[in-house]
Amino acid sequence: MRDPILRLRMTSNVRRLPTVSWKHVDLRDRLQAMMSQETAVYKCSDYLDRRSRERQLCTDGLAHTSARTTAEEPLMDASCREKMCEWSFRVCDHFGIEREIVAIAISCLDRFVDRLPCDRRTFKLAAMTSLFMANKIFNVNKISVRSLVELSNGEFQGCHILEMEMHILQTLSWQVSPPTLHCFVEHLCAVLRSLFSDIRLIVCVYHRAIFFAELALCDITFLAEEKAVVAVASVLNAIEGLGKRSMTEGKREQFVEIIAKSLDLVFCADDMERVCYRLWCVYGMSVQCQEDESAHAGYQLRDVAELTVKQKEKGVNCSQLSPVCVTSS
Repeated sequence: MRDPILRLRMTSNVRRLPTVSWKHVDLRDRLQAMMSQETAVYKCSDYLDRRSRERQLCTDGLAHTSARTTAEEPLMDASCREKMCEWSFRVCDHFGIEREIVAIAISCLDRFVDRLPCDRRTFKLAAMTSLFMANKIFNVNKISVRSLVELSNGEFQGCHILEMEMHILQTLSWQVSPPTLHCFVEHLCAVLRSLFSDIRLIVCVYHRAIFFAELALCDITFLAEEKAVVAVASVLNAIEGLGKRSMTEGKREQFVEIIAKSLDLVFCADDMERVCYRLWCVYGMSVQCQEDESAHAGYQLRDVAELTVKQKEKGVNCSQLSPVCVTSS
C-alpha cells in the first residue's frame, strides 16, 4: 500500500446543515455576495509561482525587490505551507474546534504572505498567529497564547505571537472575515434538500464535500482558483463517490442544472473537470483514502488507478500534481 502524503482524516466536528431549506433566490443572492466579496477583498494569487518567476528574472539580471529575502533562512515553499495547514487541523481537532477556523486562518496567512515574503521560521510564526487570531475572533472556545507557546516547543514566545498578530492585522487592513469554502459548500448542499428526501444522503454528501474542501486548503494549486469552483467540484466529487445506486445520473444532472440556472453559477466545463480531477488526486494521497479503501463501508470511492489512467490520457502527470511536488523544495 502506498504511503500517504496528506495525513488528514474526516472529522465529525462539522457544522450541521440548516434544518430549513433556503429558497433558491436567497441562495443565489448569498453566493453572489460571497463571490463578489472574494473578488473585491479576499482574492489571493499563487504567490509561490509568482515569486518563482520573479527569482528567475533576478537570475536573468532583472532585479526585483520583492524577490529578495534574507540569506540566513530558506524561503517557505508548498511543503512548508502544507505542513502548517495540517498542523492547524490537528490543533483544532485537539481543542474540539470547528475546522472552518482553519479556512479563515489560512486565508489570512496566504494574503499576508502574498504581500510580504517570508522565510520558513517567519511563516511558521505567521501560521500559528493566524490560527490564534481566527479562533479568537470567531470561536467561543479560545486557544491561549500559552498553549501555542507550548505547542511551538519554546521556539516562539507570547510576545512574538502578539506582535505578529498586530502585524498581520495591519497588513490585511483588518479584513479578516473571508467567505470560506465551508460556507460555499454549505450553501450548495442546501440545494440538495430540494432534490432528495433522504437527509442521511444529504449529510453524507455534505461531510464528504467538506473534506474535499479541507484537502483543497492544503494544496497550493487551489489558491488561485475561485472558491465557488472548488466548492462545486467538492460537492460533485462527493456525489460521484456515492455511486449510481445512491444517486442517479439524472439527479446529479438536475443538481448541476439548478446550480447553473437558478443560482447563476456557470463555469467552464474544462475548468470544472480539471479541478475535480485535482481534488481526486489529492484525496488519493491522503490517509482517509487508505482508510476508505480498507473499510469498504458502502462508500463507493473513485478508483485512483482509473484516475491516473485518465490523467495520463489527458497528458497530465499525477506525480507532478502531488501536494509536495507543486514547487521545488
